[in-house]
Amino acid sequence: MILYINTSQVEEATLLLDDGKRVFEHFFATGFNRTDTLLKHISIFLLKHKIKTKDLEGVVVVTGPGPFTSLRIGVVVANTLGYALNIRVAGIKATAFESNDVLVKKGKAKLKKIKDFQIVEPFYGKAPNITKPKK
Repeated sequence: MILYINTSQVEEATLLLDDGKRVFEHFFATGFNRTDTLLKHISIFLLKHKIKTKDLEGVVVVTGPGPFTSLRIGVVVANTLGYALNIRVAGIKATAFESNDVLVKKGKAKLKKIKDFQIVEPFYGKAPNITKPKK
């Protein structure tokens, strides 16, 4: 079972579960940087499909480009699951796929190339815009 996490969109996040035969989808509105509910949605999604975290074989996360906080949360959750469950984590850029079907196909292929857990880093797509503090 592979979990896919996509927090690269401003208004919604996507979770996918691939059991090798079919792909389950879960979308939820995030608003602006409201992916702080990501773990809750993952838990509900897994419970709905009667999947335990120990059944996960890998996690694929969209690394960007996208909103800074949303990407950071998605990547941190993927890395934490990978580390805690001792499973592989693969990152894929949002520009590498056009649909969830392509994300699953490319993510699965990338995950197969990884032997052990490795940290995935986000890709923000542009330099940070650091402003001066307001007085």
